[in-house]
Amino acid sequence: MLDAGVAPRQIAGLSVFVDHADPQLFYLLADAPRVRADPRPQLSLTLFRGDAAGALLELETVLAPTPEQLEEVRRTLEAEGGAPPRLGRPDFREGTVELAGWMQTDELRPLTVSMGPPSLVGDPSAIVAARLDAAAAAMIEQALREGDALPTAVLYRLELLGLAGPLGIEVEADLRRVHDRLVIEGALTSPIGRARLAKTWDELATQEVVRVRVLDESGDVESRRAEALTRVGEDLVAKMLQATPPASRPATPAAPGAAVELSFRLSKQRDELETTARWSYHERSVRRIVHHAAANLIGVLGDSPIDEHVTYVDLAPPRRELVVRTEPELPALGITALEVELWLGEAPPEDGDEPPNDQPVELEETRLFATLTAEQGEVRLPVRREAAMPLWHRVRARFDPERTHAADRGSGWQPALGSTVVLSPRRLFAPRSLTVVTGRLELDWLDHVEVQVAAPDPEEPARTLVLSGERRSARADFLAAGEGPLTVTASYRGKDDEPSLAEPPREVADDEELLVLDGPFAPSVRVLVVPLPVAGVLSIVTELELRHDDWVQTRSVSWDLPDTSSRTVALRRPRGVESRYRYRSTMVHDDGRVEVGEWVESEAPALVVGAEGEVVVHRVEVYVPGGPLARGALAMELLLASGEASTSAVLEGSADAVELVLVAPKDGPEPVLSVDEILLSGESRRREIHGPSAHEVIVGTDPED
Repeated sequence: MLDAGVAPRQIAGLSVFVDHADPQLFYLLADAPRVRADPRPQLSLTLFRGDAAGALLELETVLAPTPEQLEEVRRTLEAEGGAPPRLGRPDFREGTVELAGWMQTDELRPLTVSMGPPSLVGDPSAIVAARLDAAAAAMIEQALREGDALPTAVLYRLELLGLAGPLGIEVEADLRRVHDRLVIEGALTSPIGRARLAKTWDELATQEVVRVRVLDESGDVESRRAEALTRVGEDLVAKMLQATPPASRPATPAAPGAAVELSFRLSKQRDELETTARWSYHERSVRRIVHHAAANLIGVLGDSPIDEHVTYVDLAPPRRELVVRTEPELPALGITALEVELWLGEAPPEDGDEPPNDQPVELEETRLFATLTAEQGEVRLPVRREAAMPLWHRVRARFDPERTHAADRGSGWQPALGSTVVLSPRRLFAPRSLTVVTGRLELDWLDHVEVQVAAPDPEEPARTLVLSGERRSARADFLAAGEGPLTVTASYRGKDDEPSLAEPPREVADDEELLVLDGPFAPSVRVLVVPLPVAGVLSIVTELELRHDDWVQTRSVSWDLPDTSSRTVALRRPRGVESRYRYRSTMVHDDGRVEVGEWVESEAPALVVGAEGEVVVHRVEVYVPGGPLARGALAMELLLASGEASTSAVLEGSADAVELVLVAPKDGPEPVLSVDEILLSGESRRREIHGPSAHEVIVGTDPED
């Protein structure tokens, strides 16, 4: 989907947006509409002479890139390297087109000649068919003749969807200070109401007991910050509080269906808690983007002779032809034919009435019929018609019975301007569309998400959408869904050895066009397991298990000593399931004994197997942009040490990343990361980083850093 968090580039008069997931997909929006030409410009201005001076303007415009602009954009993007770019158009949702100008009278005043919706099939386009008074007619004629005229412009206003962000927010809470504050608030001795509890979280954030850090400010910062605090509050409630029923039975029985008031009490002692807890949210949001495009009518005809477009009449000669045209989208809407009825006269007949027979004798016909299909999208009807004679039309759509069970539908009478009737079946008989986008999902272990969208009409076939890491959004279209909400059922399919889960059906209201799937899974519990060499042990197997009601997620890792490489284990969990897990280790000794350990419950992000005494795991990721060669070095030796405990690694050439995992005594000294570089000149360079970040250490490309 179009990435609204990245500013568009301007190339060859086009606004070029990037895709939020595909770096080779670009969306193009023209900044100026142009008059459609096939090959002559589609513009006609008929000026009326006489007492009822004025004009009839017929103008067809399109907002689309020219072949020269497309070639320039493609050439510019290819020059930047990478795979060949793919050029696309945004998914326009709605818009307006306005023809307006300025009148130079006693005072300068704006004048709107015409306003209406554009066609959004393919490139946005619009046909203006407007009756002008004498002042507007003079303004349009002067603009076309490139005289001393003020600007007269065609203005497009289009709305499209885009993904804003990503907005990154990190939260850190001091659990023991939170515990102290809840005790002060009376959490241990009295019930805490929902309002009181919410006030407590707000005060904790204000006093920096709960600290919020915004990594960037793209998107709606305040609302996302509030949402992050809400989620953190829910997690803290689940971790530290438990709901208890009333201590005593009420004197009078409660009415059927009455709510039972619960108390909330602290479920853990202060010393049982970890010092801090951290949360990280990196999310996007959907927003509507408004795109404005405008072009001046002055000089719009180019080399085309103006006399081929501007004519004068004395309000007497009849127009000899009516044109009925439809947009080329009938097959996409499942419509086999449009039956059009035209009426010439002051007012069309009511349904069931015979047409009046008091029309002027010089009119050969008052009622005309035309049938439009995918093969014949335009019909021309010869007719004797006075220039000022009103024209009405109504339409009936015939649906393809092999594609939908919807009944044929018809529109009411509508007035038509000029001699061209342009029909938009998508607007007359609007289909139902629903776009489904993946939200907070870990798509690295999910194979795909299968989404079934069912219409209210049970005879209308359901649509099945498949979302994955490569395809994060899809749209379901219904030709005639019927009245009522759509029903959406999502099934999340895991990859091999990964769990799957299906959500219960949900309803989507008629006015909702976008559904964001956050999924039934909470962030995975990721545990770093580090084995230590044990004398007389040949192999180690560690089992980890996360259990909640009927949900059981089990993983195991094994080592054949002397291999003691650390492993990261991910335990999947549904939403609402806490991150507490249990583990046990089995050791096979060289004398044939098999030692099976006891199950131990934990919430620690790292486990050490075979440790004697209390230990701590230091985990540091080192990143060197471009590798040692970018710093003028042949190799880089890395040593992470805490007291007598140490671990090392070597980066050579263009290798740019390595992870160091060190197991050290809990009361040991602060770890130190030593970086020794062997320069291409034969010299060496050394630096030390005391207390390196637990997440990542970046060694810059500047040799003097």
